[in-house]
Amino acid sequence: MDNSKYKALFLQETNERIGSIERSLIKLETDPSDTTSIDVLFRSYHSIKGMSASMGYESIQNFTHFQEDLLEGFRSGKGDITSETVGLLMECLDALKEMARKVEEGVAIDIDTTSLVERLKSALSQEEPPLILERPVTPTQVSLETNIPKETPSEDTEPPEELPIPELRLPTTMRVEGTVFDEQLKITGDLLATLSTLKKISQKSLSIEFLDAVHSLGKTIDELNSNILEARMLPIESIMHSLPRTVRDIAQRRDKDIELILKGTEITLDRAILEGMGDPLIHIIRNAVDHGIEAPDIRVASGKPAKGRITVRAFDKGDHVLIEISDNGKGLDTDDLKEKALARAVSPEKINAMSDAELRMLICMPGLSLAKEVTDISGRGVGMDLVKSVVETLGGRLTIDSIKDKGTTFTIELPRTTSIVKVLLVRVGDKTLSLPLSKISRVMEIENEFLSEETYALKESTVHIKRLGDILGVECSAKPSYGEDSSEKLIVFERRQGSEKDNGIVVDELIDEVDAYIRPLIPPFTRLWGATGFTILGNGEAVFLLDPAQITASFGETIQ
Repeated sequence: MDNSKYKALFLQETNERIGSIERSLIKLETDPSDTTSIDVLFRSYHSIKGMSASMGYESIQNFTHFQEDLLEGFRSGKGDITSETVGLLMECLDALKEMARKVEEGVAIDIDTTSLVERLKSALSQEEPPLILERPVTPTQVSLETNIPKETPSEDTEPPEELPIPELRLPTTMRVEGTVFDEQLKITGDLLATLSTLKKISQKSLSIEFLDAVHSLGKTIDELNSNILEARMLPIESIMHSLPRTVRDIAQRRDKDIELILKGTEITLDRAILEGMGDPLIHIIRNAVDHGIEAPDIRVASGKPAKGRITVRAFDKGDHVLIEISDNGKGLDTDDLKEKALARAVSPEKINAMSDAELRMLICMPGLSLAKEVTDISGRGVGMDLVKSVVETLGGRLTIDSIKDKGTTFTIELPRTTSIVKVLLVRVGDKTLSLPLSKISRVMEIENEFLSEETYALKESTVHIKRLGDILGVECSAKPSYGEDSSEKLIVFERRQGSEKDNGIVVDELIDEVDAYIRPLIPPFTRLWGATGFTILGNGEAVFLLDPAQITASFGETIQ
């Protein structure tokens, strides 16, 4: 039987079970008497064994069987759960992950598990189990015949009661490849672009029927878009399940005692954002364990508990989701940050003018690290600059709060989805461009006589201004003279945290606010400065989405 079409489902289920095993082993190491974790482990191993047998992956089936035997021994009281046995099961889990990876790549499962199997056997001093296991009966192997002799009923025997016919039902859920929803979202984006064109046409139409049809179409597309986005949502737990193992392994290597607390893991985000956030989250956690949390003796000497703590908390904030990663370690030393920044040619005048929030963000400078030594985990100054870059590429924002000797909190604010976003279409010269509305605090038309080349005074602050055409090197329309069409179109960006300054840009024309499907840039446009993606309008025109963080970098500042 050709099982290739079931491989994706096998890998999805197996990886979910592997994640469950990892979480349960972490719990079991903390509390060996936790019988619930043992039961979860047993079910997970048994499921992987059964699925592997059905797919014909005998090496995975046999290897999982030995781990299942060890768990069965624990359940029956034949052995004690120790940190050594949990460590052994962790090693076996790593081998299982490698086996699953080879299945995904379509190569031979040539992992040598002989040593691990021998250690599993000796853990309970049991006899060697058979290497060839009887394959579980699958629905296709069930015979309709039976060898039980049939009894001939006598005339006085009442006919047996007929068995009820079982009702066959399809499952209420289906496993679907994520690419299916990606494609549906692209189609929805095309529909939104077409709808935008129809709305413009409807503004000139006198047909009530046409206007009603466009309005009804808009409501239907909005509902379709909402349903697709909802289907793409995944819980944040999907990328957090490996964090306890990461903390455990690094802490053991550094002789530290650290607990990890996860909160709000049921909060959901678009799968595209979760995929992008995996590496940044790992970077922050690794740095916290390796450099943020002190060694137990240092913590005790400073009056802290020997055990360090890292808390990852997710919660809703309007249309955004916030992820906080906090530790109770040594915090950031801003004096050290200043010294490192000076060594990297940042001017003393600029550093002295920075607020505390701006100084903490220096940790995100490329190549800057506060680590006293380079380790195999961190300390090369690569990581936090990439974290900030990835977060901003996803349309989010990174902020850092820290108190020396008390701890540090990294806050990541993310939109729920980045694929279809509300944008403001603007024109500069003969170019149509777009800006994310989430990064804009206000849009104004002001008289030219009140606008200098660099600033515009608001009641609450002064806006530092540049013309978008000058920044991008695009020839703009002639600046209007006072007395003619003297209004300027000013876009003020959202003020960054801890700053008393606002940044704004001047454009030639404000066109419209639309929902746009943002497509990723493809080479060679990936190297295009200032752009993070593009969208296709209803008339077929390609419009770049500008990144306010890069645009305001020309002001000498960045939006965080």
